[in-house]
Amino acid sequence: FLLLFPVAPVGAVDLSAVSSAVVKLYVTRQGWDIRQPWAREQSNRRTCSGFFIKQGILTNAHCVMDATFIQIEVPGLADKIEAERVAVNHQSDLALLRPRDPEALPRGIEPIRFGKLPESRDKVVTVGYAIGGRQVSYTEGVVSRIDIMAYAHSGFENLLVQTDAAINMGNSGGPVFSDETGDCVG
Repeated sequence: FLLLFPVAPVGAVDLSAVSSAVVKLYVTRQGWDIRQPWAREQSNRRTCSGFFIKQGILTNAHCVMDATFIQIEVPGLADKIEAERVAVNHQSDLALLRPRDPEALPRGIEPIRFGKLPESRDKVVTVGYAIGGRQVSYTEGVVSRIDIMAYAHSGFENLLVQTDAAINMGNSGGPVFSDETGDCVG
């Protein structure tokens, strides 16, 4: 027996408006075989998340590393749209994408705006497309640490904001919002 209720705003801010700017990425990738550097690995597919900013679609570099084909699923569109990498920074684990055909995007997508760096114990909400579902997912948490630490993807030290909000497989590349202001903080 399952009861379904309408989705209420998460926390103090209604994130439904900014959720329409969060997209699901379908990435086909084929890396290099480290045992035989002249050969490629077998091709595989993964999904992760991204979000519209003024310059394009922001995601994590590890999501699109070795990508041979990228599609985005935009809320409200029936068909996926092909995308391409514009820039990748492995040190900070960030990548910028853009649709190959910007005319295929629906009108009125508001890019997500960035806010100020959160403080320790601030409430945050992660938004993304966790594996196993078709709808955007939300997880709540608090900022538990702000420090300079090594990033898992690159091993380089950088500013890191740690949260106890669940980041599930597929959520990588999705935004983290301030529960108070609704601004993107990570």
